[in-house]
Amino acid sequence: RLKLDFAGELILLAASDEEQGSSYGAEWLCKTHPDKMRCDYVLNEGGGTPVAVGNKLFYTIDNVEKGLWWFRVRVKGTSGHGSIPHNDNALAKAAYIIDRVAKHRFPKKLVPSVRELISKVADALGSDMKKIAIMILDESKDGDLPPMPASSPLSAGLVNSLTHTGISPTMIHAGVKENVIPDSCEFVLDCRLVPGYTREKVKETLMELAGEYKKDIEIETIQMHDVSESPLTNEFYKLIEQTTKEELPGVETVPFMLTGATDSRFVREIGAAAYGFCPMSNKMPAKEREKLIHNDNERIDLESMELGTKLIAKVSMKALQAKA
Repeated sequence: RLKLDFAGELILLAASDEEQGSSYGAEWLCKTHPDKMRCDYVLNEGGGTPVAVGNKLFYTIDNVEKGLWWFRVRVKGTSGHGSIPHNDNALAKAAYIIDRVAKHRFPKKLVPSVRELISKVADALGSDMKKIAIMILDESKDGDLPPMPASSPLSAGLVNSLTHTGISPTMIHAGVKENVIPDSCEFVLDCRLVPGYTREKVKETLMELAGEYKKDIEIETIQMHDVSESPLTNEFYKLIEQTTKEELPGVETVPFMLTGATDSRFVREIGAAAYGFCPMSNKMPAKEREKLIHNDNERIDLESMELGTKLIAKVSMKALQAKA
């Protein structure tokens, strides 16, 4: 519509099924038509969230996403009548394993994005947060964090997720009748891996946690993706920072590791540097904004729509040296 003369090629990708793993969307396109998808830089969702810290306002830029491994664990046992309990109950064994997995704490690991995020938040909040930040940024010190200052946008749970591989039990199924001891039980684990931690290490840990029951379990992968990451040092990342500061005076940017997953991982696999940056307005309180995500009547406010469109367009035009 603006009739701009680009010095490079601009590609718009609109794909469905991102919430279902992108098997027929971005993943399929990158695997089937890599020649059409291959590019230098990508702007995607996942960042651009306004974070108020003290008297400063930060906007996040997602440059790294944790690895994903969804897998099913099948526990075998011996069937029997419910009125005669025994020690080979598949459901009871699964419950034991799930409890140990849910309580397990994986080794601490900090990536550059998280280090910068924690440091900037601590600098903005002052002494109380700085004491906690020292604990967070020291990989040799791991354990439960003290309560975060009320003014901190980071919860202890989020910090733990940003600094550790984690597993959440999400589904379970066993039994066919009220009075029948099941001979098998299946449960699903959602594992998110920090850079440098492998699925093999997670599997080894799971077997250790299963203890005497490890001989009775089978593991089936549902979906898996490696950690994906883009550098913080290239010209495009600097352009995102520069444009944000020009359009939003007084605002600072901060890199962020997404604990979830987006389609960025697929374009990174074929060589693109991808960044989550879809800026949202800070006029809506964070708690209200969070309620709109994946909720009934999911939606975006008009000011965020306008701001996001404006900044994405300006970054793209500058990157392609557009001339009217």
